[in-house]
Amino acid sequence: MNTSTRSLSNDELKLRLERLVRHERKLTAVILEHINEVERRELHLLWGFESMYTYLTRGLGYSESAAYRRLQAARVVRQLPEIQTKIEQGDLNLSQITMVQSAVRAQAAQSGVRGQGTQPRLEVKKELLEAISCKNKADTQKLIDQHLGCKPQPQAQEIHKKDDSVQLTLQIPAELYQKLLKIKSLYSHLRPGASWVELLELMATDVIQKRDPNREIRKPKGQLNKQTQVEKDVMPLMQKRTHPDREGESLVPKQMPVEGKAAPILAMHASADREPLPMMEKQSSAHLEAAPILEKKSSNRIEAIPRSLKRLVFQKAHSQCQYPTPRGLCGSRHQLEMDHIQPVFAGGTNDPDNLRLVCRAHNQYRYKHGR
Repeated sequence: MNTSTRSLSNDELKLRLERLVRHERKLTAVILEHINEVERRELHLLWGFESMYTYLTRGLGYSESAAYRRLQAARVVRQLPEIQTKIEQGDLNLSQITMVQSAVRAQAAQSGVRGQGTQPRLEVKKELLEAISCKNKADTQKLIDQHLGCKPQPQAQEIHKKDDSVQLTLQIPAELYQKLLKIKSLYSHLRPGASWVELLELMATDVIQKRDPNREIRKPKGQLNKQTQVEKDVMPLMQKRTHPDREGESLVPKQMPVEGKAAPILAMHASADREPLPMMEKQSSAHLEAAPILEKKSSNRIEAIPRSLKRLVFQKAHSQCQYPTPRGLCGSRHQLEMDHIQPVFAGGTNDPDNLRLVCRAHNQYRYKHGR
């Protein structure tokens, strides 16, 4: 509107603001409906976003907290469509709905029934949403605590500073705190009196070195392969020791029972002018019978992708999802998986040119929609 608000009378300003707020509530309900439909069609994946949360923040420009509230509220509306009217009327707001959603999830996680009992949890949500209607935030929290008997887990708060550092505030359960103290004691020989920031840095470094596909693989010095180790254990038994009364005859008895890994080693060192040991003969025939089965491979399967080839694909993709979208490559670094450009069932192989890196969301989207 071109009319300046300064020129409005008090009554006109009040009426106009109330009308705008009513319009805002109706518009919020419509936005939630659109969010649900986009998520149902999985259009965020087609548009190049790994999740609806990423689409709301990066694609639509919502702040992290605003996107979280709208996404949680939209999912509750999808389960309980009747609360949409309460949102339009102002009886429920997004913060209240998010508090209920978080509280019910936290209770399910604490009771160990996560992913189970969907219908009872819906009934709990419905009862809570009825109870907190037209309540402020403090009263809403009290009613949730009384109804569930436990407080919802608070979300971590991130505050980005001017020097690019991040202030992270979170509340953790006592069990996790004890685990962190245990980890701190385990690192005490490397970094005595380490602060929590130093401890997090040590843990992050260890996890990255263990989990990062681009890490450098270092083999421990002096590492022996299995056959060398077996030979090392068995060879003393095979040394030719002469009996004082039987020159040149081995002390190893002819009918010595041979089992396990020692059998092939003994067979390798057996004298050519002696008959094979019974147990060795039995194992040899069994090996020959099993050989055709081991060599037979299914025509519908290919061998696992070698670790060296996986590392090459990760390096080529810079550890980012390579799924093409209208706005370019997806670029997600979350839950990355190997993908055959020409599927295995269509004759695709492990050739490097047939492999690419994609996030799990786009990998599932491709095989669900065939594109």
